[in-house]
Amino acid sequence: MKTIRIFCVLFLLTFSTAVIAEPNDLQHFDYNDEEIPSSLSMSVIVANLGGIEYVEGAEIACVTPAGVIAGATALYGDPNSQPLPPSWGFAVWGDENLTEDVVEGFVTGEELRFLYWDPVRDMELGISFEAQMGNGVFEENGLLVIDVAVSVESGEQSIPLQFALNGVYPNPFNSNAVINYSVAVSENVSVFLYDLSGRLVRELSSGIQSPGRHQCLIDGANFAAGVYLVSVKNSMQTQTQKVILLK
Repeated sequence: MKTIRIFCVLFLLTFSTAVIAEPNDLQHFDYNDEEIPSSLSMSVIVANLGGIEYVEGAEIACVTPAGVIAGATALYGDPNSQPLPPSWGFAVWGDENLTEDVVEGFVTGEELRFLYWDPVRDMELGISFEAQMGNGVFEENGLLVIDVAVSVESGEQSIPLQFALNGVYPNPFNSNAVINYSVAVSENVSVFLYDLSGRLVRELSSGIQSPGRHQCLIDGANFAAGVYLVSVKNSMQTQTQKVILLK
């Protein structure tokens, strides 16, 4: 993908444990670098997570002062790898001068800001960073190597804009799984578990939910292995996802 291919070689030569995740691996941050008409980029390597529990599939995004996501990566790899823990590399894009009506990313010299998404709790947090290499600002063809940690100043989660089933984690699961969903207004929300024939297996939750992000637990101890359907309903819509129980 564009110039990231060149930087991937640099990453892998410099940091042998670096993981290069594709943007289409992302589940949370709405970002696809194939749709960004920019030739300006720099490279970021997240070398260490400090104060953040490693969760496979978590995501880190780089955000401009104007709130544009200019790069993102999902976290994959073995956290127990030796001799170093995994590191993750991704491209951060600049604002292309030739497209005046579109803001693709950073202007040279703008400070980089990072967000972290935890898929287990469905929480988006601001993260601080310490630069091992680089200055923490956008620089065309630059390289920034950072250690990150959850920011002390991270505020409350923003209220979701819409009702949504945000995913089940882990999936497949062999014991318990957590259903993540969002509620935009105070309303009655029900969570059901069905088998593939449409038979109701269990009502997992029901009642008035306040605006925000919520969770519901699937305890698979008494269920047979197989494929099930998680259904989250409010008065207007139903959202469904397949889940797999392994035993």
